[in-house]
Amino acid sequence: MKVVLTVFAPFIVAIILRLALLIIGLLLGIISFIIDDLKEFAEMIVEFETFSWDEAWFYWILVGIGTFFAELLIWNED
Repeated sequence: MKVVLTVFAPFIVAIILRLALLIIGLLLGIISFIIDDLKEFAEMIVEFETFSWDEAWFYWILVGIGTFFAELLIWNED
């Protein structure tokens, strides 16, 4: 089971981060009805292009760091 989780850990972390960005963007979109300045920022987060290194380098660095910590949790020998 640990080997399967290890193989799919980067995909799982990437999906979780993308969902977190989507939820943050949607929440900011809702708040932007009150504060108009957040509308552009919320749209940027929701429409975030994860396959372009120029736009998403920080996202992929976070995925790498998150994968490292996920691997630590998976292989933690108590």
